[in-house]
Amino acid sequence: MSKAPSQAPTASTTPATKDTSQMIEQPRLRTRACLAILALACAVFWGDVLFGGRVLLPGAMLHGFAPFNSDPKVPWTILQWDALAQYFPWRSFAASELHQGRIPLWNPHQFSGAPFLANGQSAVFYPGSLPFWIFDVARAFGLAAFAHSLLASAGAFVLLRRWNLGSGACLFGALAWSLSGYLASWSALPTLAHTASWLPLLLWLFERAVGAPQVLEAPGTASSSGAWAQVLEPRAGRLGVFALALGCALLAGHAQIFAFLVLALMWRALTLDAPLKALHVLVGAGIWAALLGALQLLPTLELARLGTRAGGEASIQGWSAIAAHALQPTELCALAAPGWPMSTGSLNENFPYVGAPVVLLVLLGATLTVRRFRSPQAFALGLVILGLGTALAWAPARWVYFLVPGAAQLAGLGRALLLWSLGAALLGSFGLDALIRRFPQRAQLVALLSCGVVALELGLSGWAGRATSTREEVYPSTRLTSWLGQNLHPGERVLFVTPHGSWAPAEALASDGRAPHPPGVLPPNGAMVYGLDDVGGYDSLSPAAYRKYLNEGEGRDVAPLFNGNIALPGASNSRLDELNVRYIVTLSGSASVPRATRAFEGEGCVVWGRTLSSSTKKSGLDFSPGVREGKYQPQSFRLGAFLSLCALAALAGVLTPRVPSRAQRAST
Repeated sequence: MSKAPSQAPTASTTPATKDTSQMIEQPRLRTRACLAILALACAVFWGDVLFGGRVLLPGAMLHGFAPFNSDPKVPWTILQWDALAQYFPWRSFAASELHQGRIPLWNPHQFSGAPFLANGQSAVFYPGSLPFWIFDVARAFGLAAFAHSLLASAGAFVLLRRWNLGSGACLFGALAWSLSGYLASWSALPTLAHTASWLPLLLWLFERAVGAPQVLEAPGTASSSGAWAQVLEPRAGRLGVFALALGCALLAGHAQIFAFLVLALMWRALTLDAPLKALHVLVGAGIWAALLGALQLLPTLELARLGTRAGGEASIQGWSAIAAHALQPTELCALAAPGWPMSTGSLNENFPYVGAPVVLLVLLGATLTVRRFRSPQAFALGLVILGLGTALAWAPARWVYFLVPGAAQLAGLGRALLLWSLGAALLGSFGLDALIRRFPQRAQLVALLSCGVVALELGLSGWAGRATSTREEVYPSTRLTSWLGQNLHPGERVLFVTPHGSWAPAEALASDGRAPHPPGVLPPNGAMVYGLDDVGGYDSLSPAAYRKYLNEGEGRDVAPLFNGNIALPGASNSRLDELNVRYIVTLSGSASVPRATRAFEGEGCVVWGRTLSSSTKKSGLDFSPGVREGKYQPQSFRLGAFLSLCALAALAGVLTPRVPSRAQRAST
């Protein structure tokens, strides 16, 4: 019997191919292991609000108000307070409306009725808000923070891998960014932290959309992007995914932080090898992203031009006030030492803390790795300079304030420390990578120690500065709110009196930087949680005409010192009859309300019932845009929804896999 001829080994079984497969598989395994470590680190960091029965809200601060306790010794800070005074009521209201099958266009519970969706910070259509619509709203704050920590860390990791840094350096940078003092400090204020978390992933997608070559040296490094390559390979697909991510960042709801994201992307475009092409891609993706978010963006722009901040002009006095709260050169030690202004009762919004190891590696990275302008290292160094320079109120920030339209209406130069924090994480990773390359025999030890130290240092600092509480502390049921809910008839409103002068944040005036809790009945927007219609409220986009109307009835500005976004009308306001205010709630021991009788007393409060006499009735509908036939029906939302659907259809078109023709299948 003749012996069958032996077959030549196939390409899949040759030794060279096996070696190549191993070279490709090893980076994939390292990438997956690092991403798993990042997920574990984020879970541990947020463990108390994920598994420990706590919620990411400063519920204890409510104890300073009636009807919860009225304890003036309760710690209180005006910055962390926004989590309870704005975000929790907003998210609760939106969740309630969505659960009933309604799009929350209008909010009847603040300012005698006001547009809700048009406030960009409502983030109704932001995909990252899903935890608020699915789970208990208070617990969703922690879930959303955890999810965005994953987004921030994974985005930083894949960006650094694209730049050919080793796994240890990539892991270090991802930890330094996702656990930074900046993100940890703002975590309870979702729109700011959620918007900022997108920046590293946006940079990675931007480079892919531009078609910038990866900084690769080792075979198989490109596999870190995994299955994304199949989706992003066509140029239109890469542009579409970048526009989608940019649209998500826009829908996250913080205009100022989104502006910093765009600034960082513009700076990255200038440091690429083809800057004009990169800028064209950025403009195209920006238009596409604006169309994707048009159903939120157009109503917001319509309301903003009539809001209390509209028309604010740049002035020497305004700049002086901003510069006074900017980061001071004497405070630069806070880069390496935790400062936590939020937890000590300060108006300071400067959170530059990244830890001593990161600062040292930033200096090392700037010294050893920055060789040419068009490089990732130069980009990271530019972020460091831009972020610190803006936060320090250097001359370019002053020029922007006076020359760029709308810049005078934005607050807090310290929010630019977003750029510093990410730049420091990236440049510090380059410094660590250079250190590892100089001592290759101890590479694993150096990487392990660096990642462990930064995770421990930033993690412990984040835990120390985070305000959490039990779920039961966050807007619990009370006899007062139950009584009002049972006795208020449709169309009737209530006024909760907070003494106007007491709301001024005393930490801005006190020598020790600590503020006593302001006395009052329910915080602004608190009535929203209980479904009660209030004439006051707290919103940066409240209609200016309504504020003017209240001011005329009050005889002075109803907004407290240092915060023009709050309306605190008093019990003697002459507009209360027209606004159909049936009850006025004051603190026990306060002066009697004229032309009113006691209707309820308890929990440190007195409810005064009023006889309504005015035949003229007003509501927020009389002061808001988009009202037709007595209802809030903004054409801007309808047009925006149409544009968003068109943009989504275009996105689906470029991302749908192409089915090959019969001729193409035959040729293959």
